[in-house]
Formats: sequence, structure tokens, C-alpha cells
Amino acid sequence: MTKTIAIIGAGIAGLAAGCYAQMNGFDSHIFELHDLPGGLCTAWERKGYIFDGCLHYLFGSAPDQPFYRVWEELGAVQGRQMIHHDEFMRVTDSSGRTLIGYCDPDRLAAHIKELSPADADLADDLAEGVRDFFTFDMSALQQQPRSLMTGLDGLELGKRMLPFMLPLVRWANVSAAEFAERFTDPFLRRAMPHLFAWPDIPMMAGISLLAYMHLHNAGFPAGGSLEFARAIERRYTELGGRLHYKAQVEKILVEDD
Repeated sequence: MTKTIAIIGAGIAGLAAGCYAQMNGFDSHIFELHDLPGGLCTAWERKGYIFDGCLHYLFGSAPDQPFYRVWEELGAVQGRQMIHHDEFMRVTDSSGRTLIGYCDPDRLAAHIKELSPADADLADDLAEGVRDFFTFDMSALQQQPRSLMTGLDGLELGKRMLPFMLPLVRWANVSAAEFAERFTDPFLRRAMPHLFAWPDIPMMAGISLLAYMHLHNAGFPAGGSLEFARAIERRYTELGGRLHYKAQVEKILVEDD
């Protein structure tokens, strides 16, 4: 007898869970309060303009990079153009001075040196940090989390992470705001905390993002958030899953075996 899975919410996680349930021989139903898929990964139109509420970049946009296989299984990337940006962020102060977050580490370092020759060493350190994460596989940290402490899988993960231990130690516990305090230039001290959107973000997150964007593994999927969610919705229904929109879940009944 085929087992049935009920999934609450047709966000990306719910749609993905439904797809993998169908791929593994389960019957599944997704119950969604809204009349659109995607959850937070959505877009809306107002007065002729489309506002995209979620995606700025997608880890796994390059076929030879981590995460791509997951999106491919979910039907989200086939035939989809990925738009790649040379810059992540621009920070401009009231005087017009601008810090540009170039994804290319060499270009980023050269730009910071132009703004402040006295901070050349920090510019080189930042560029080196981006290069250190060129081959970093973030997907490895999300695989088999219960095996991290014991077993052969944990040893294998340790071997994969070993080349990155020094960069991880160096950048994981330093926020963008703390890194900014090292600069001598007053403008860079003010601008650097906002280079990756918020001051408290660990520098590891920011520089690994620049590395992925430079490698074209963090592109923007053409069509935006809603079309991206629609693609996974199509994959789910093609697999035989059943979606119920405008279906509010009022109570969850839990039965003991």
C-alpha cells in the first residue's frame, strides 16, 4: 500500500519536499493558503511594474557547481537563462564617494586601493579571502547533518573541509562591521559594513558569495522568483503530486503508532 504524505505550504521547501516524495514512491498532497506557489519566493505586479520579492542570486546556477543537480532534479533550471552580475553592491556616501563590491577579487582589490592606497594590505587580504573560497563546496555542510560527529561520513566531510580550515577560522567569526574597523580611510570604515547588505553578516558569508558570483554559480534566474517557483510547481504536478490552493490548514492531528 502506497503511503501518503501531507505537506503544509507550497513554498520552495514544500514544493521540493513534494517532488522528492513523488520521486521516492510516495503519494503527496500540498495544502497552500495562497493561490500561488513559492511562499516568500514570489513576485507581484503594481501599476505596470513587477516587484520581485525574493531572489537576488541563486546558488547552483552553474552546471558544474554544487547545488545545480538539486535544481535540475526539481525542474527549475532547464532551459533557463542565468543573468550574472559583475558587481554585488554599491555603497555611496553624501559626498559621492562610492565603494563598489566587484565580484572579481582582483578588480575589487584594485578599486579599494584606488580609494585608499594606505589600505592596500587589507584590500589584498580581502581579495585573497574571495579566492580561498573559489572551490569551497557549501553543499557539503548541508549533507547528512547527523553524521558530522561520528562515522565514516564525518571523516569524509572532515577531509573535504580540511583545505578550508584556515580561511574558515579567519573569516567566519569576523563581521563586516568588525572588518571595517581595520581600515584607516574614514569612508571605507563607514561603507564596508554595508558591502554585504548588513553590518553583522560574517565576512565568510560575504566573500564566499562574491566567489560564487565570480564563478557564475550565483546568477539571477531569468523570469524572477515567481517563474522559478512555477517551474518547480510544474515539476511537482508532472510527477503526480496534488496541489490544493486556497486550502487553509486549521488543525494538525498527530497519531501514535
